[in-house]
Amino acid sequence: MHRVSYFGILGLVTLGACAAPPMGDPFAKPTPPAELKKLDKFAGKWTGTWEMVEPTVEEMNKMMPEGSKPMPAVMKGESKGDWTLGGMYLHRTGSYEMPGDQKSQFAEIMTWDAKAKKYRSWFFSDMGEYGEGTMTLDKDGKTYRMKFKGTDGHGHAMHGQGTMTAVDDNTMEGSMTMTGCMGTWKMKGTEKRAK
Repeated sequence: MHRVSYFGILGLVTLGACAAPPMGDPFAKPTPPAELKKLDKFAGKWTGTWEMVEPTVEEMNKMMPEGSKPMPAVMKGESKGDWTLGGMYLHRTGSYEMPGDQKSQFAEIMTWDAKAKKYRSWFFSDMGEYGEGTMTLDKDGKTYRMKFKGTDGHGHAMHGQGTMTAVDDNTMEGSMTMTGCMGTWKMKGTEKRAK
């Protein structure tokens, strides 16, 4: 059976099975929940710079296998976020600098999990990375706290956590701690909304 047909029929059967009052019309598309509006800060075009905090770039380069290209002192990146599927998901794409004047492309899907009461995301990159994460928003409405886990392109497990804080409508400051095949490292960065 074609994948689209399979999932389409599965969706109809599931909705039909849940069609009990006071649910209403089980085939009516839901209105995007208000919590999704709080992801608007990630929509639009952004540019950013990130740098190693621990270990330092110099220490990190010493840890790299012989012949590896050195990491830049400051890594630049850019992203674009667009609402899709009726405003139920935020689709982000972008790129960030890699050693040797290379760039890595990534894609991410973000949404609100009404059952868990937190945001969820799924990410992928052309480096073969993939994973998923969760995110909560502090009561001040400014600081997003993230956790993620995934697998790199060589099959190694990775996980991490971090924060992104909205300084204003056009600026976000972040910090990230990540653990992977090369140990644990910390980064900090600033992102600006592109005009």
